[in-house]
Amino acid sequence: MLPLGGLGGLGALVLALQAIAAIHALRTGRPYWWFYVIIFLPGIGAVIYLISEVLPETRRSPELKRLGANLIQLVDPGRDLRKLQEDLEVSDTFKNRQALARGYVTAGRYEEAIAQYQKCLVGTFQDDPCAMLELAHTFFLAGRYAEAIATVDRLRQASERFRPEERELLLARTVEESGDKARALERYAAIVERSSGEEARCRYALLLEEAGQIEKARETFRQIVLRARRSPHYYRRAQKYWVKIAKQHLAK
Repeated sequence: MLPLGGLGGLGALVLALQAIAAIHALRTGRPYWWFYVIIFLPGIGAVIYLISEVLPETRRSPELKRLGANLIQLVDPGRDLRKLQEDLEVSDTFKNRQALARGYVTAGRYEEAIAQYQKCLVGTFQDDPCAMLELAHTFFLAGRYAEAIATVDRLRQASERFRPEERELLLARTVEESGDKARALERYAAIVERSSGEEARCRYALLLEEAGQIEKARETFRQIVLRARRSPHYYRRAQKYWVKIAKQHLAK
C-alpha cells in the first residue's frame, strides 16, 4: 500500500522537502524568489534551497534537526519502532525493553506496550518504580482502569516517595474515568493544595462543575488564574493550557 493517499515514497519525499523548504524560508525571512524556486521546480528547487540556505546552519539548528526527524517519520513512520525492536533483539536489557515499551505507547499500541512493561518488571527490576508508573499510565490509556489502580497501589507500597504528585494525579484520573466521580473528587481534593502545577486543580474544578458544585468550581478556576497572574513567566508558559481552560469556564 502506498503512503500518503497513494503517493509513492519518492512522491512523499518530494512533497515533504518542498514543505520543509517553504516553511523554513517563510520563518527565516528569505527572499521571496526562493518560493518560486521551491514551488516551480518540484524536488530540485527544494534541494537547491536546502543546500544553499540551510545546510550551512545544520550544525547549530535544533529546529532543522527536528524537521529532519519529522521528515523521516513522514516517509517511514515505522522506522523508530523497528530500530527499537532491533536494539532489543541485539541486546535484551531492561533499558532496551523499556525503550520499546515507550515506543509502543507513542505509537498508540498500548497492549504491546503493556506486554513489554510486564516483561521489564521481573527479577532484579520487579519493583522498578519508573517502569511501574509507566505501566500504570499505559493501563490507563488502554482503558484498563482496575489494573491501572492496582499498579499504582503496588507502586505506592514499593516506593512511596517516587514521584508522588504524578502518581496520585494518575490515580485520581483513573478513578474518575472508571466512573466513580465521588471518589475521584476526594482524590483530587487531597492533592490540589500540594500540587506544583495547575493540572490537578483544573481537573478538580472541571469535575466539581460536572457534579453541580458550580460555585466551588468557579472559586477553584479563579485560584488557577490568580496563581498564574502572580507567578513568573516560565510558570505561566508551562501552565498556559490549564489557565486557558480556567479562563474559558470563568467566562461562561
